Amino acid sequence: MHLTALTARGLLIPRLACRGASARASLISTRLATTASIPRLVHTTSISREAQTDAPGVSLQSTLNYPDSTPAVGTTSGTPPSVKGTIWFDNIFPVRYWKYDPRWLWVRKYANDAAKAANKRLIPHTFPANFKYLGATPNWKEGGVFVHFKYEGHSVDEAVETIRNHIEKRGIRSWMNLQLVRVFHVKGRPWVDDMLGRLPSEVLKVEFNGPDASVEDLYKEFRPYGKIVNITLQPANVKDLPRFALIEYMRVRSATSARNCLNGEAIVGTTININYEKRKHTSESIWNWISSHPRITVPVLLGLLAGLTYVVFDPIRVFFITNQLTDRFSLRKYTGAAEQLWSSTTSSISFMWGHKHRDTVVAPETWTERQQDLARLQHHLKQTPDTVVLVNGPKGSGKSQLVKKAIEHSKYKLVIRCQELAGQPTHVLLNRLAAQINFKPMFNWLVQMSAMIDTMITATTGAKAGLSTTNEGQIHKMLELLSAAVSRVTMQQKEARNKILSEQLLHQRMENNGESASSAKATADEKNIVESSIPDVEYPVIVIDGFLASEASKDSVIYDLLVEWAAVAAEYHLAHVILISDNPIAVKTISKALPNKTIEMVSLSDATPESALAVVQRRLGDSINTDALKRCIDGLGGRLTDLELLIQKIRAGMSPEDAYQEIVVRAINEVRKLGLGEDAIAHPSPTTPVVSTLGGGNKNTWTPIQFWKIVQLLTKHDEISYDGTRFHAFFKGDESPLQAMERAGLISITYDAGRPYALRASRPVYRTAFMHMLADRRLAATMGILTTKQGIADEEDAFRKTVGEMKTLIDLHDHKTVKRVVSDRLAALRDAFKAHVDKIAQLNNEQKAHKAVVAIDE
Repeated sequence: MHLTALTARGLLIPRLACRGASARASLISTRLATTASIPRLVHTTSISREAQTDAPGVSLQSTLNYPDSTPAVGTTSGTPPSVKGTIWFDNIFPVRYWKYDPRWLWVRKYANDAAKAANKRLIPHTFPANFKYLGATPNWKEGGVFVHFKYEGHSVDEAVETIRNHIEKRGIRSWMNLQLVRVFHVKGRPWVDDMLGRLPSEVLKVEFNGPDASVEDLYKEFRPYGKIVNITLQPANVKDLPRFALIEYMRVRSATSARNCLNGEAIVGTTININYEKRKHTSESIWNWISSHPRITVPVLLGLLAGLTYVVFDPIRVFFITNQLTDRFSLRKYTGAAEQLWSSTTSSISFMWGHKHRDTVVAPETWTERQQDLARLQHHLKQTPDTVVLVNGPKGSGKSQLVKKAIEHSKYKLVIRCQELAGQPTHVLLNRLAAQINFKPMFNWLVQMSAMIDTMITATTGAKAGLSTTNEGQIHKMLELLSAAVSRVTMQQKEARNKILSEQLLHQRMENNGESASSAKATADEKNIVESSIPDVEYPVIVIDGFLASEASKDSVIYDLLVEWAAVAAEYHLAHVILISDNPIAVKTISKALPNKTIEMVSLSDATPESALAVVQRRLGDSINTDALKRCIDGLGGRLTDLELLIQKIRAGMSPEDAYQEIVVRAINEVRKLGLGEDAIAHPSPTTPVVSTLGGGNKNTWTPIQFWKIVQLLTKHDEISYDGTRFHAFFKGDESPLQAMERAGLISITYDAGRPYALRASRPVYRTAFMHMLADRRLAATMGILTTKQGIADEEDAFRKTVGEMKTLIDLHDHKTVKRVVSDRLAALRDAFKAHVDKIAQLNNEQKAHKAVVAIDE
């Protein structure tokens, strides 16, 4: 009965066909005795395949029922057991790590064919017992194939071992990584899915449907599939269900094999379900660590960013700065020629049509008195730089034009205009300085970002990280790269010069040894080298225009950093640095930066009356009376700004006398407001005298009386002695009032051999204003009253001191030891006593005369 049932099921036909009758009876008896104690259980393996609707030729079943290592139903005594099982072949396809994995296109096309060829490629032809191939199920996402079979041997492990030996013997390897295909027996209920949200990873989440398994039990079950990094059990105090453990493998394929072979298996009384734990990317781990340690990571990252900037962007910036110095990629030379051609063409056409030629401004460097300063500056630029050059002078004296003329033919030059930088917001200053020196790329946003990060770290950690990039640091960076560019230009010239020198020296040695340069051995290139002249090193010229342009911005950080850089450039002979300034304290500021060097100074003064008259006549033409212009220029002097203002007013329709008078009235108001502390109001009529009352609250460091004394002295003389004025009774040896007046632009101090020598009015029109102020009887009387009051107070104070000393000496007059000395001192005091009395009387008389001028008739 049992034999008939087995035959009907088709399990014994292949086996019985190859055996004899006697052997068949013996085998059936042996198998029945062996399997008598094995229960007839059928384990169902449910495999849910991928629902591939877009892959033609692939037929998937939702459920496959195969007994796993158990005898088939219907076996009888004497019949060999038949078991069904599943084998997992790993490393057949690439594992899908990413939803958009490009290898998936190949897998979709060829994976079904590879699964159909699994019997021929992976299964050997001979087994210890009868083996029947039932089919294959590909698991495309996890890179392997399930092979289903029926075996009549001792166990499934025998068939698995036979297949593994076959693969190792033939060396069947994957085309992806050239590694052997791995073979594992499927013990559980594998689950094949196509969910892209559950992609394979190295970490498995093992859920327990029953009591928790120990780490040791899990290790024994999961270790055969690959090396395990760690096994983590869920803490006992966590009450969340289901309970689970995390198993981390070294490789993803170890995790995929373990999941496909052990999912649904029963381990020590608990059934396990295996899923992939979401893989933590390296970027996420790094970000978590960075966010957890900002006080460490943020400075490190900024340091790496600074290093990247130094390696990548700094050479680019030096390249752009060098371009600005050499002007090698500039089109200005071509546009300049085009502009000159256009100007000459339009002038010719205008002349043909009878139009007057447009006036051009005559630059101050064309004045004859500037030729000596120009020659001196050009001579200095031909030498090796060892100090800085300061071109100073009053506003409108042509300093910038003179320097522009001096460096006109310099090959390497760069101009920094401080007027555009000082007093500006940080981002504007940095952007403008970068544009002037061609500092690219700028990355000004990094300054704001570093400040923001520093603020965030301070808010979160309670301590400052010190990451903010200061304005000074950014400017230092620009000037350092400017030094690098300047040094590169200089070193290239020196290397070329040294090369020619060394080759000429070598040629001279050859001639001394009897080898003539004109011999057949000498080449044409060698002759050219010998005959070539040694080039001179042309140092770059850096012009800093508008240095300390105004007293209000003299404390700007840009000035300190620029003069510091200029000192370094001069000390290391990098470039000629020319500073242009109209501020008198520029000399002292530069001297502090160069304490051991002498500053090369080029001081410019106003033009002579003859040059000034020639400039005005050239601008106005012959329609203006020369005598009227000469009278105006005699009062205005040779200051270019005042002459330009005169020309503009005359062109606007005013007569020379009215234009001159208006300029003088404006100068009087400026002087009275600045020097005397008045809030003077300019009157619209140029002929109306300016009369105002003295205001209080002088914010300067001089008194109105001190300034009035300067007015009186400069009215009589073009210049006065600096030392004589300093030691006047109103100044008492204090030079700070004189320096304050110079900084305010009221007077100018002339230097001789580096020390103050004389005082002049800062503008020639100011001296004219001084004369008009002194001619104002009421103003002169008012200031005379204040001056005599101050003089009387000083004399009376000195008188009291003289009287007090005389009283003291009279008490000592009877002492014989000091009688003679006391007598001599008393005689001197008597003379001083009389001088004080006479001076007080004189001042009282002067005061009465001044009061009579301003007295009110009753």
